[in-house]
Amino acid sequence: MYLQMAGLDYHIASMEQREPFSFSKEQQETILKTLKDSVQGVVLLNTCNRTELYLSSDVPCQPSQWLLQFAKETHPSMESVPFYEKSGIAAARHIIEVACGLHSQVLHEEQIVTQVQQAVGQARQLQTTDAILDTLFRTAVSAGKYALTHISDTEIPVSLAEKAIQTIEQQGFSLSNKIGLVIGNGNMGQLAAQQLMKRGCTVYITLRAHHNSSSIVPFGAIPVPYEKRMQYVAQSDLVISATRSPHYTIAAEQLQSIDKKPSYLVDLALPRDIELTCKEISSVHYLDLDDFSDAAEQHQNMQAALQTIAEKYTADFQAWQQYRAAIPHIAVLKELVVANLLRSTTMDAVRTQPDADKVIQVAAERTIDLIMGNMREWITPEQVEHCCQKIASHSRLPQKGVTV
Repeated sequence: MYLQMAGLDYHIASMEQREPFSFSKEQQETILKTLKDSVQGVVLLNTCNRTELYLSSDVPCQPSQWLLQFAKETHPSMESVPFYEKSGIAAARHIIEVACGLHSQVLHEEQIVTQVQQAVGQARQLQTTDAILDTLFRTAVSAGKYALTHISDTEIPVSLAEKAIQTIEQQGFSLSNKIGLVIGNGNMGQLAAQQLMKRGCTVYITLRAHHNSSSIVPFGAIPVPYEKRMQYVAQSDLVISATRSPHYTIAAEQLQSIDKKPSYLVDLALPRDIELTCKEISSVHYLDLDDFSDAAEQHQNMQAALQTIAEKYTADFQAWQQYRAAIPHIAVLKELVVANLLRSTTMDAVRTQPDADKVIQVAAERTIDLIMGNMREWITPEQVEHCCQKIASHSRLPQKGVTV
């Protein structure tokens, strides 16, 4: 079985290059269902900073070519894109590191664990995952949760929203007694509203009419209709937009038409929420996702701690994978041990008992299960196969092999 992945993120691709790979929920479901016909398992991780496709299959395949094919359906003129590709334990290590926040724009951010969990949850719901990917992503989520619980640094922001607001403050813009508008009431929007209110900002947050009854508004934030957002843009010192809308929430023409413009426009969405030409307006500071990368060297101790956690959970997954691959060899081992016992004169004393052969078989198999189960972290298929060869040759039984 082959485990492979391909992806691109903010490290190697600009926002313009990443935008065609920001698939809608409907597109994600289509990708998963389509690929399931060609592979055993498929999971798609799609966030504002990365798109990664994970596959398990009987034969090698090219996940990067599939990603490119799906992106070109909506962006046919798209030029070549840089991908990273990994296979085997390197692919497993990568998603575990991602879940620990090692590859996030904000080191050790909180949201990525939920996003990894949602990705495999979507695959489970659509029945496109398999035992390998299901176990791998479960391991990755466990690693991420462990990292969040055991590793902390109050100097590092916990989310991209907080990082964005810190960046604004570092540029000398005080948020105290300012008016902020947050467009979007998703997870990122709620985090942004909370961070602004912590700094003494009056915060308006948009709600779409058809979401009003079920939406949760952060305590202290003032809900306003999405359709009236430009009225509140004109009253705000700062606007943060974080939606999954396929259309601009603020177009340059709309911004030009209002007299009072906000000092800052912050776009936390992919595809972009705010038309890029808004940055050409001289009185407005425009920031987007690519402006909030962490300098990893500033947090070397935390990075090392997270790497240690990732390596431990990677080793756990590798041990599970090796034990799973060894199971057919363990079945052969059981046959050989039972055959040896049944031929042995030491069993003569119990042969007169009812179902003696069956009792010997069950006892031997259960014993092997117990021994192997307690050694599963160290067992490899090669070791068990070698053991089978030794038993067969020493006992003069027909030598058994297994093809995996």
